[in-house]
Amino acid sequence: MPDKIYDYTAAGLAVINSLSGEVSNVIAQNQIGLQYLPGHVEDLLAKLLKLTASPAEMKAMAERSRLLGETYDRHVQYAQLVRVVQSVVKQGIEVPVIGNR
Repeated sequence: MPDKIYDYTAAGLAVINSLSGEVSNVIAQNQIGLQYLPGHVEDLLAKLLKLTASPAEMKAMAERSRLLGETYDRHVQYAQLVRVVQSVVKQGIEVPVIGNR
């Protein structure tokens, strides 16, 4: 996923996006913005007008974006990784080593 989505959510912004794939899915699933057709300026303008015509919805998208951005925070991610590693160690799960020994 492009880094910019992390920046936008950390800033609590409603997102207008033309990319497909994971970023598009994250935006749709979390209702944090709108998707426009790549290369279609008219569609981009329509989405911008839709957002500006509904300040309450744009604010709601921005709030959901901010909340999502908190889950991407590196401290949250590190804490989750530590819990996974501790669980693996506690269960005595052997993890294969990748690369040279």
